[in-house]
Amino acid sequence: MTQITARGEPYDTKNWRWIRFKLFVLFLLNGVPPLKKLTFHIWRYLCNLQHKLRSRKIVKGPYSKFDIDKIYWTDPKRIKYSSLKEFDFCKYRGKIIGGDWDRLDKSFDLLYVYIAFKERFFERKNWKDTLFYRQVLDGIENGKFFWKCKNKSDLDARCKNLESLFQDIKNNGYKPQSQMLSEKNERDLRKIEDEITVNIGRNGDLLFNNGAHRLSIVKLLGIQKIPIKITVIHPESVDKLRKGEIPL
Repeated sequence: MTQITARGEPYDTKNWRWIRFKLFVLFLLNGVPPLKKLTFHIWRYLCNLQHKLRSRKIVKGPYSKFDIDKIYWTDPKRIKYSSLKEFDFCKYRGKIIGGDWDRLDKSFDLLYVYIAFKERFFERKNWKDTLFYRQVLDGIENGKFFWKCKNKSDLDARCKNLESLFQDIKNNGYKPQSQMLSEKNERDLRKIEDEITVNIGRNGDLLFNNGAHRLSIVKLLGIQKIPIKITVIHPESVDKLRKGEIPL
């Protein structure tokens, strides 16, 4: 029997207590719409400012070897494996990090996220019958929050949003975040950065890092070109990239 696997482990330990506190504050703000709107404006301004300062630091830092803001277009079929570690894009982009996180041990097509999308959209199974749904629900019931879901109702709503995302990409194709935000007249710098991200392994493999839902959809739909951004690079691939031996 083929073994279904989970995605890579977070490189940094998540502070679930802090995440729960932020969601609790959000719950309280929902009861006071004017205060919620003002708080969101302030929060967005501070997040955008933090993003600019962090980007400036990365560009001038010792790890800046490549154009970390560049969007590369690639065939999703090139992303065959998942990175064994998931790196926060804003924190680690452009960095050169050694280790065994680039071992080819996790095929993306065997991740339970990809399998769930295949079962839901092509085999017409219910979300509740997928391992993906059960794993996420178990995490929520144990005090973790995925995509701001704090209970089963939130998870069901999230699954409906994923269905809308699938239909949108199927009908309209896959667009870069900058184009989507421009069409919506939004100026959130954090969302502009929210492309599918990959890490480059020692042999030049493009390893999935973040954006599993979207990557699953484009793979299943057979879309041939998608925008990606690079998060971290294995030190053994640096010279190969500089010499153009690894195509991007």
